[in-house]
Amino acid sequence: MIRILGSFKVVPDLDQISEEEWASDPANRIDTSYVKKILSCYDESGLEMMLKFSDESGDFGVPVQLDAVTIGRKMNENYLKTLYALGFTEATRIECEKEIQFWPEWTAGILSEFMNQTERYDLVVMGNRSADEENGKVPFLLAEELGWPCISQVVEIIPEDEAHVKVRYEVDNGYCTSVVQLPCILSIGDVPCSFLRVPTLKDRMQKGKKEIHRVKIEDLGISETFEGLQPDLSLVNLEVIDQSRPGVILDGMNAEEKAEKLYQTYLKGRVEL
Repeated sequence: MIRILGSFKVVPDLDQISEEEWASDPANRIDTSYVKKILSCYDESGLEMMLKFSDESGDFGVPVQLDAVTIGRKMNENYLKTLYALGFTEATRIECEKEIQFWPEWTAGILSEFMNQTERYDLVVMGNRSADEENGKVPFLLAEELGWPCISQVVEIIPEDEAHVKVRYEVDNGYCTSVVQLPCILSIGDVPCSFLRVPTLKDRMQKGKKEIHRVKIEDLGISETFEGLQPDLSLVNLEVIDQSRPGVILDGMNAEEKAEKLYQTYLKGRVEL
């Protein structure tokens, strides 16, 4: 059996904040309390990839168990219930009420201690970065903690046998496919069609009520006060990126006049070249 652990983070949907509301306080924080929370996009891709891997594993004769873990507040449990409804075996929330942004070493240390104190996993799947921090460090730091190899920019996982998986990942000039020996960590990149599937109401009623496992940080031997730990990064400024695109409105009485102006002004020179 291959035991796969999917790690995910719940983040505010920053696209819902208008430019007028994008104002930081003296501590460089943006009020996101009123914004809908979503799965970080790369983590969502990883969770769906795990489900596809499980769907295909039967054809290869490879039994698979899917587990999930997240660090954060109680609101994260709604997503754990959804994963139960989708067929995950075990869902765990590591209880933490504090902000842990820009603390990738601490996050990796928590996940490492959690894995060391639970049953051994063969494969860890996680996004290459979160939508709110984009440090891109946690998968590599966790791999260093565990002494496992890490493959980044993964876009597909295919069953091979109980000791290997076939991994397709993005490189500078395209894509590469390798057969990887377990255990390892897969850092998920830009995956086409990466939305997490939606469970049926029947599955939510039958499977979504399973008990969520809760683990206190203190039980992992790490203080929630972060005593002795200091982040290596600090947020010094926030600014909105101007994503507007320049454009010109074509004047004219009718479509024919506008088409003529478009051709004469913008297209004629390019066509002649």
